[in-house]
Amino acid sequence: MLKLPLIEPKFVMMPDVASREVFHSFSRGLCPQCRKPVDGVRLLRDGKVYLRKQCPTHGQSEALISGDADWFLKSLTYIKEGSIPLKHSTEVEKGCPDDCGLCPDHEQHSCLPIIEITNHCNLECPICIVQNRHNYNMTREEFGKILDGLVEKEGAIETVIAARPDVFNHNLETVPSLYLTVRPGARYFVSLRLLQRAKELDSTVFTKSGVMLGLGEKRNEVLQVMDDLRIAKVDFLTIGQYLRPTPMHHPVISFVTPAKFKAYETTAYSKGFLMVSSSPLTRSSHHAGEDFARLRAARQAGR
Repeated sequence: MLKLPLIEPKFVMMPDVASREVFHSFSRGLCPQCRKPVDGVRLLRDGKVYLRKQCPTHGQSEALISGDADWFLKSLTYIKEGSIPLKHSTEVEKGCPDDCGLCPDHEQHSCLPIIEITNHCNLECPICIVQNRHNYNMTREEFGKILDGLVEKEGAIETVIAARPDVFNHNLETVPSLYLTVRPGARYFVSLRLLQRAKELDSTVFTKSGVMLGLGEKRNEVLQVMDDLRIAKVDFLTIGQYLRPTPMHHPVISFVTPAKFKAYETTAYSKGFLMVSSSPLTRSSHHAGEDFARLRAARQAGR
C-alpha cells in the first residue's frame, strides 16, 4: 500500500494507487532532444515514479525517476530545506544544462564532494571500463586550494562552531610575505578571515592561532600578524621556534633567542590577547588542556 504525500509531511492512504496513474507534483526537466529546461509533472504508475515533460517544440516525453514508488515517497520525509552555498563557483552564461556546476540556481550546497587526485590504479580489474592512463596526479598545492575553496563555499566552520568547541584553533603559521614558500597551498587572509568568522558566529567561543619563528620573518611582520589577529578578536596566541622535520622541508633561517620570545610574549599581552605562550619549545597543542583552563580563568577575571 502506497502513501501519497499531499502536504508534507502528512500522508493520505491510497490503496488503489498501483492500478492507476496518479499525479504527485509539478517539477522541471530537460527535453531529451533539444536539452532545454521544460515543465513537467511527477506521476505514480505501476509502483514506479515518472517525470512527464512537455516541450513546446518536441512534444511529450517521459523519464523514469524511481523504480520503487514506495521508497521514493518515504525518502521525501528525509529531505530538509535547501542550504544555499556561501559562494558559487560557476558563472551562468547560457543556463542549465550548459553551465553545469555550483551556480546561483542551486538550492543545495555540496553534500559529499568527490576530489579525483589521480587517474592511476594498479588493480587492473578485467571488468573495469576506466582507462588506466596514469597521466594525472594532483599536487598537494592543488589539493589544498580545492579544500580552501570548499571551506569558502560550504561554510564548514558553521558546523564546527555549532558543535560548541572549547577552543577553535587555526594556525597562521607564518607572516604573509612567506606564504608562497612556506604555505603555498594556503592564503593568509583566507586563514585570517576563518578565525574572524568563528567569532562572528559565536562570540563566546575561544579562538586560537599560532606562528613559527625562524623562517626568515622580520620583527615588524610578526607584530603586524599580532595586530591582524587582534582585529579578528583571537584570544590565544602561541609562538614557537620552527624546527626542520626533514631535509625536504623549508630550512631554518635563524634560531630565535629565549629573550626575544619573552619580548614577543610581553608585546602580545599588551595588544590584548587573553593568553600567550611564547618560547622556543612552544607548540600549538602543547599543554592544550591546561591552556584552556587558564584561558577561561583569564576571561572570567576580565583580563
